[in-house]
Order: sequence, then C-alpha cells, then structure tokens
Amino acid sequence: MISAAGLLNISMLIRLRARLDRESAQCLELYVYDETIRLYALIVDRGLCVVQPYLP
Repeated sequence: MISAAGLLNISMLIRLRARLDRESAQCLELYVYDETIRLYALIVDRGLCVVQPYLP
C-alpha cells in the first residue's frame, strides 16, 4: 500500500512530467517498488539535476 507521502510524491512527478516538453517527458519514468527507495539528488542549477536511486 502506498502511503500518503508516496502518493503525494507520485502526483507531484506526474504534474512535473506534464509540464515538460515531449522529449524530456519521455525521459522521466515512474516506478513503484515494495521496498523503500532512497535517492541521492544533486541539483546543479536551474536546468540540471542528477538523481541516483538505490535500494537499501
């Protein structure tokens, strides 16, 4: 079962993807896992962010 925080995160990413141009939106893929996913995010500037997911 997805928690309220998880649903909020998914809905935020869906809204973000809807605002992207077509090519960029195709690069944003969403997945749901049974395990807790941890992310390392590095925001470089207003146009670049690097995100590295990993399972514990």
